Amino acid sequence: MNYGDWQATGNLEGSASIYAEATSGSGLIQIVIGETGLLHTLQIIHDDLTLNLGSFNLDPGTITFEWVRENSPNPGEFNILNSGVDGQLTLCKISYADEQNPIEIELGDIDFASGNLYIDWQRTVSNLKYIHIDSETNIDIDPLKVTWGSKIVTFEGLELKSGEFRFTWDNTVNKLIQIKNGIQSLGPGISYENLDEELKLSASVLSFQDDYTKTIEFRWYDDANFKGLYLDTDGEQLANWITFEAVKGDFGRKISLSGLQADAFKLGRNLNTNEFEIAGKIYLVNGLTFSKLVSDEWKDLEINWNLDGDGVGYIEFEIDNSFEDDWNINNAYFKGVKISASVDEIAEYIKLAWDVDFDLQGYIKVDTNSDSIAEISLNIQKDANGYTPKWGAYIHGTSMAAEDYEIIWDFSNPPGQWVLTTNGWIEPGSLDTIWIAWNSNWYSVLEGGTPTS
Repeated sequence: MNYGDWQATGNLEGSASIYAEATSGSGLIQIVIGETGLLHTLQIIHDDLTLNLGSFNLDPGTITFEWVRENSPNPGEFNILNSGVDGQLTLCKISYADEQNPIEIELGDIDFASGNLYIDWQRTVSNLKYIHIDSETNIDIDPLKVTWGSKIVTFEGLELKSGEFRFTWDNTVNKLIQIKNGIQSLGPGISYENLDEELKLSASVLSFQDDYTKTIEFRWYDDANFKGLYLDTDGEQLANWITFEAVKGDFGRKISLSGLQADAFKLGRNLNTNEFEIAGKIYLVNGLTFSKLVSDEWKDLEINWNLDGDGVGYIEFEIDNSFEDDWNINNAYFKGVKISASVDEIAEYIKLAWDVDFDLQGYIKVDTNSDSIAEISLNIQKDANGYTPKWGAYIHGTSMAAEDYEIIWDFSNPPGQWVLTTNGWIEPGSLDTIWIAWNSNWYSVLEGGTPTS
C-alpha cells in the first residue's frame, strides 16, 4: 500500500498505528499498539530506505525505532525507545541502499522489555572505529549486525541488562580490538569482517566482568617481524573464558584460555630469529591453546601447567609439528612464575615437573615421549615472601630424549649429602645440569652430567 512516497506491506492481527518519517540521514518508525496482537512481515520503503520487521507479538504500548546515519565527525545512531511494550520480534532490519554510503542494521530474534536501548558507532574519523551500546532495559538480541558495504560487525547471543558496552577495532595501523563491558550478562560472540580484504576478527567470551572502566585488548601481528597474538587486561581478571581469532587470507592465529588476566602477553613467530616466542605475563589460567591456520586447518600448540604449589608443580607442552623448531620464552610470567627457555629443535611433547620445597623427598621429572631435543635450557622460578627466588628449578640438556624420567633425592639429608635415585629412561648423558632453589639459595644437583649432591 502506498502513502505518498512511502510504501508499506504487512498483516496485522489486533490494533496498532504506525508513524514514520525520514530524511536523507535520519528517520524513525513509531508503533503504537492498542491491544495485544500479532504483526506479520511489515516492510516500509521510502526512497533508498527500507525497514523490515518480521513477525512480532507485542503487548500494548509504544515502541519507536529511530536512527541517524554517520556523517563525519558525527557518529551514527540506532535507538529502540520502548514505553511499556513486552514481547518478541523475529527481525528488525534497516537499510540504506545508496552506492556511496550503504549501511544495514539488522537485529535478529529480540525479546523486549520496557526501557530504551541506544547504539552508536564511529568509523570514519580515525583508524580506531567503534560500536557503543548503552542499555537501560533487559533485552535479548541474536544476532545484532551492522554492515557498511563489505564490512560487517556482528554480536551473537546478546543478553543485555542495564549498562554500557564498547567494541573498538583498528585493522589498519595498530591491528587491535578493545572491549569495554559494563553489562552483567553480555553474551559470548563478537566479530568484525572485511570481505574485500578476506579479514575476520572474532572474540568469544564467557562470564565477562561488568566493569566499564576496564579494557580487554587483543592485537594480531602479520608483518615482516612477527606473526602472532597479544593479550592485555592491565593485570585485571575480566573473563572466565576467552577465544580470540584473527584470519586474513591464508594467515590465521587463534588463542583459547580459561580465565583472562594478562599484562602484555604475546606469543607467535619472531621472523627475525625464526623462533617461536612467548613473552609478557598471564595469570589465573592453568592452560592455553594457541593455533595457526595451515592449509585451511587449525594446528594446535597446547600449554598446560600447575603452578599453584609452593615449590611443587609442572609445565607441559604439546606441539604440532607445523610449529617452529626453535623456541625462546623470554622471561614470561605464568601465574606469577617466571619462565625462561631456549630450545633448539623442539620435540612435539615436553613435560617438566618438580618438587623443590625441601619437604621430605624432592625430584625433577622430564618427559619428551622419547623424542629428541637438540638443546634445551629451561629456568622456572618464583619470588615470594621476600625471597628472590622463593623456589626455582633449572635444567640444561643436549640431544635429550626421555620417557617418564625422574631424578629423586631425600631432603632429610643436608645439601651435598643427598642420595640420588632415578626412574624411567633418558638418553645417557643428555641431561647435564640441574639446579634447584629454595628461599633464595640455589643448589646444584647435577653438573656436567655428574651428581653433585
